[in-house]
This record gives sequence, C-alpha cells and structure tokens, in this order.
Amino acid sequence: QEVQFAISEKSSDAEKSLAQLCNAQRDLDAVLEEASQVDGFVPDFKEGKTIEEARAALVAIESAIQGRRVEVTEMVKRGDQCIDEMASVLERTRSKLLLDLSSGGNIQLEDGRVKDLWYQSCAELLRTRFFASDYATLSGMGINDVKVAKVTRIHNRSLRATFDRALGSMVDVGDPRYKAALEYLFFAEPLQAHFSAPNGESSTLDRIVEYGFKSHISGAQEASPGSIPMTNSLFLADQVRLMDAYRSGEYRSSPTAFTSRIVVSKVFLGRCVQERGGGPGGSTAMDPNVPLLKAGKPVDKRDYPKDVLSVYRSRPDDPKQRIWHCFDNALAVSYTHL
Repeated sequence: QEVQFAISEKSSDAEKSLAQLCNAQRDLDAVLEEASQVDGFVPDFKEGKTIEEARAALVAIESAIQGRRVEVTEMVKRGDQCIDEMASVLERTRSKLLLDLSSGGNIQLEDGRVKDLWYQSCAELLRTRFFASDYATLSGMGINDVKVAKVTRIHNRSLRATFDRALGSMVDVGDPRYKAALEYLFFAEPLQAHFSAPNGESSTLDRIVEYGFKSHISGAQEASPGSIPMTNSLFLADQVRLMDAYRSGEYRSSPTAFTSRIVVSKVFLGRCVQERGGGPGGSTAMDPNVPLLKAGKPVDKRDYPKDVLSVYRSRPDDPKQRIWHCFDNALAVSYTHL
C-alpha cells in the first residue's frame, strides 16, 4: 500500500505539472489570438515580446507538454509493473511457506544472507560464468555485468534421496573418481513464465523446486523432447529469454527483461558424448539470430546407445561453453535458486 501511495503521489505531481503547462498553452493561445491583428508585437504579453517570440514560446510549451505526457504514461506503466512484481514476490513467499507446511518440512527454501559461505560461493560461481562479450549480439540492451540479488538454498529430501539412490545404482560412491562426472549447471526460467505462469499455475522453476526436472521440458526451452537442457554458461542459460525480449523490444520499457531466475543444479552426467552431427569439440554452427539451444537438429535419446546419460553441444567460438541434454531427470537435483 505504501508503494502504491508513493507511485500515486508521483503521478499526481506529474499530472499537476502537465495541467500547468496546458494552462500556459491556453493562455498564450488566447494572447496570440487577441493580437492577431496587431503587427510586430503583442500588447498584453509580458516584457513586450514580439509575436514571433511568443510563437516560439508556444512551440516550446507544446513540446514540453508532449514530453510530460510521455513521462506520465511511462511513470504509470512502470508503477504498474512494480506493483505486479511485488505481488509476485509476495505470492512466491506465500507459496514457499505453504510448500514447507504441506510437505511436512521435507521441502524447505532457505533464503541466504550475503555473509553465508554458501551464498558467496554460489554468487561467485555465477559471476565467473558471466562474460560481457557473450552479449555483443544484444548490443542494444547494454548488458555488461551481472548482479546477484538473492540466493535461496533448496532442501528437498525426496529429490535428494532419489538422486542418491540413482547414483548409487550406477557407481561406487566410495570411489571418488565418479565425482569427475558431477557438474553444477544452470537452468533458467522461460520468458513467458518469468514471474508467474498463466491461469494461476506454478511457474516452471517453482515446479522444478517441488517435483524436480521432468524428462520433457515445456515452454521456451523445449528443443529436445525427452531430455533436460542445462548449461555451464550464464548467457546460454538465459539466451532464449533474452533474445525474445530483444526482438520484441520489451527491454526498452520493462526493467524485468534484465531480471532472471536461475536454478543451479548438481548433475551426474555419466557417460557423456558430443551430439551427432556436431563440429570439432561438439560445436554447432551458430546463427547469431538463433539461440544455441534451438540450433541444429534436436537431441533425441533414441539416437544414442542406452548407456549414454547425456549429450553436449558447444559454442563454436568458445567450446568451453556447453549445453548438456541430460536423459535421466533423477540424476539432476536442484541445490540453489537464484
């Protein structure tokens, strides 16, 4: 309510200023009309200015009115967006508490503090996987840095137990060499589910937190049915959403285009091979207008041997940045929610 009041007060001040400009325009119009038959000067105009000067002042007022109208419209729009975002944050907070209650404490979301070591390590992981040069194709958006606004640790006993059982059935967990196949990877929320899903449904990330990854991911990231796309690159994780926002021009009017929610997951890649048809190092020919996730032929589990658990494709200009398609959702467990 306080935010709504502050926004309303700002809008009211801007509208008052607009009304004053409109009054000045009306008064000047009346003076010029009165002096239309007088050559060279305006009798009732202050400081004895000429008609030409008065007309120039009228043009300036009209320009100011137009600018202020745009400002008021933008202010109202930004205010509505701010209120919607706050409502979404409140709804997520309510859902988090209900989730803890309904699961009997088996699912908990712990909000981190900057001084927490796990908060710092997660934020550092994100920063080390951000490269400003990756965003060159989105030059109009002016992205040159990343800021971690919040980190939430996910405690889901059921999913963790499922992960441990699946891992234990495949490897000897007493032999530390299996850890070479463990990776911390990103999954970002699609554009259309950025703050809330339609029809009051849970968003993509909220469902992942509660139920884990499914073998079929719907929405903007659906590129390879039967696999879970995850990446070690912050840019590739959010590329689909950012390119959609860039093409639509949404970033010009909506600050939410620069905000994203990402899940950091611990993933066992097992036997991992490069995608079939990929170039050296698993790279895929990259069209700057097509997200790497959607480039090339979709990855299909049926095209690979049964013991293959994941397939990767790399950026041709930076092979270290990869997207993995994981075939077993039990071997991906969410640890942190950004």
